[in-house]
Amino acid sequence: MSSNALSKADHLQSKKHADRRRSMTTRVYSMATAFSPAKLAAMIEYLLRKGQYVYRTSLNKLLFYSDLSFFYLRGVGISGAVYNNRTFGPVTDAAERILNKLVADHRLAIDPRTRTIESRDDAATSNQILS
Repeated sequence: MSSNALSKADHLQSKKHADRRRSMTTRVYSMATAFSPAKLAAMIEYLLRKGQYVYRTSLNKLLFYSDLSFFYLRGVGISGAVYNNRTFGPVTDAAERILNKLVADHRLAIDPRTRTIESRDDAATSNQILS
């Protein structure tokens, strides 16, 4: 194989990686409403109460599809969060911060063995925590 063929293959490979990095920072979905941390926290708690063995990746996808479905039906999103395209699915940067706050306030628990997120039923409403 000639050196020209190698350099062309290397160029294509580096272009592929550059495209992948660029797509990881592209916005997927931006809603027509103002962002509300209280609504995003309420969505997180609701989804975790309804689900079993929910991982962070699954939670992000559930949040995205909940917002997207509501946007499709009503023309506005629920939480107003902006979702970014990542390797394993859509992610809003605010979800991690709110999730950590809910765990610190003992509203949610993360199972150390399976790393799943669980809701605690004795928790107060999200509006009280985030105020």
